[in-house]
Amino acid sequence: MKDPYLVLRRALEESPHLKPYLTKIAKRYYRRGVLTGRHKLASGDAHFLDLCHLFGVHAVNRNTLGHVTVFYDRFFEGTHVQGWIAALHRVLDQPMSTAAEDAQAHEREVAMLLKTWQLTHPECSAIHTFLAEAPQNLSARLKQQTRAQILDEWDRVLAISRFLMENESPIGLADLSARFTGDSKALRFGSILKESAEWLAVSTGVPVPSSVSDRKDLLANHGLSLNPTAVKVTLFGPIVYETELGEMDWIYKLWTLGQSATLSRDNLMGVKCMRSVSSHSRVITCENETPFNGLLEKDNPDVCIYTEGFPNSSVLQVVKFLAGSEHSFLHWGDSDLNGLRIAGILKEWAPFELYRCNLHELKMNQHKLRPMNPDQRARTESFLAKHPQFPFSRELQYSLSHGWLEQEAWGI
Repeated sequence: MKDPYLVLRRALEESPHLKPYLTKIAKRYYRRGVLTGRHKLASGDAHFLDLCHLFGVHAVNRNTLGHVTVFYDRFFEGTHVQGWIAALHRVLDQPMSTAAEDAQAHEREVAMLLKTWQLTHPECSAIHTFLAEAPQNLSARLKQQTRAQILDEWDRVLAISRFLMENESPIGLADLSARFTGDSKALRFGSILKESAEWLAVSTGVPVPSSVSDRKDLLANHGLSLNPTAVKVTLFGPIVYETELGEMDWIYKLWTLGQSATLSRDNLMGVKCMRSVSSHSRVITCENETPFNGLLEKDNPDVCIYTEGFPNSSVLQVVKFLAGSEHSFLHWGDSDLNGLRIAGILKEWAPFELYRCNLHELKMNQHKLRPMNPDQRARTESFLAKHPQFPFSRELQYSLSHGWLEQEAWGI
């Protein structure tokens, strides 16, 4: 029996145009793991005779449309199949493997990666479970990075997420990046910041952010800003505050004109205390801009604070200044998971209750409720299961069962 490698090598030396056909055969073997049945190799007469010479006339057929097909079962009669396939890969200078074998190898690599991480960080069971739930992502990643590179990156992600969990002061992205990577611009690119947000969510028991907006809100809630000088708070009310230069009443003056004021992070850094000059003030935080603007009435004695979604560090700083007062604290927002989580965060800083989105209001506005989509339902059910003591669980459960009230829909 002739050596199949020598036969194939000579065929390619004499007819180099056969290489695309042999490559096509190798790809079929990779996908299927076997060479059986029929296989259309070409259309037309160009290389029909050369294929007949290589595979034998009995194994090659050309139909009336000119399609040239090889019949593997006929060709391999009396031939050592695996020997011929090995020779094929050798002559093409390709590793002999199949998709199934590669998938199994990747599964082993993923399992080894996860096992190594688990042994190194046994305290991170929630993160390990999160990683194990998407092995396909790790398999794809192992095609781009070595195991050591991924583990090194995960150590950095863990350090960042732990820092943000405990962080109570505003920090800019450049500062965070320099602290944990040595490069102030590194976190602007790649997946480290995205993974840090995901691990932060997993570690704190909140839903993993599914959008850039959700991720930004989560990171902002833990003090991170893409631009710290842009961390501002907009408020309205009869407010004065104290600095080293004395009492500042410009917010109060704007309030007398029915106008809001905006404080930057720098403004707040010099504030010693803040108060309302009206004993009739309530402190009302508002999630969305349009409803907030609706609160700006010239004679309204309330202190109204625009949270712009999840409250950033400047919003929380103002709430902290006012928390020691005798005012009542109310939050007005959507009654979906994010909206009520905002209220829950604020309640950690002051004795907030719900305003226009409590259970009574939801029932009164039942005809305006919007059903949750499948993703909202899944996230809400998961959150309620993990946080049975959530202070606004009644409203959240009602919104899950009957629909949620969008803030802008109130009063329409």
